[in-house]
Amino acid sequence: MTDYNARAEQFLKDCGATLDIEYLYTGPYFSGEGEIRDVYRFTLKTPRGVYQANFGDSIHNTERRKIANSMDGTYISEGAQPLIRTLRKAGFTIKEYGFGYAASGKEIMDARKHKPSAYDILACLTKSDPGTFDEFCAEFGYDTDSRSAERTYFAVQNEWSGVRRVFSEEQLEALAEIN
Repeated sequence: MTDYNARAEQFLKDCGATLDIEYLYTGPYFSGEGEIRDVYRFTLKTPRGVYQANFGDSIHNTERRKIANSMDGTYISEGAQPLIRTLRKAGFTIKEYGFGYAASGKEIMDARKHKPSAYDILACLTKSDPGTFDEFCAEFGYDTDSRSAERTYFAVQNEWSGVRRVFSEEQLEALAEIN
């Protein structure tokens, strides 16, 4: 477990919170997005209430999971150079042996069962009031005439409302340190 995830898990424990993450689908996550990614539904429960939302994992994690699930095992024949390049590009460790190549079995298994971590979810949550629409657009470089910016603003407002409802002011300050 990384130090980042350990701190996120400790934050949840300190808040008396639980975080459940459920796989939903692989497909576009953002409106108008052509990229494919794994999408999860997370449920954050605290003594103050429950907040649920969807989370789009990184394209990199999605690709690693798909590649790992497409493999029969870890052995790769010498003639499978395109697969070896794909695995290396996705960050897998490949070792060369006299009979061919093998991918790290642990990496393959970890990628197959990948789910976002507590850190992944908590680091992406809105941690402060987005302000007015004009302030939001100025802060993040959106055009105030954009319908897409308006949809994004309302989504951020909605998320902020949910996060603020389930955490105290003190907890929100601690949450802001998780990034």
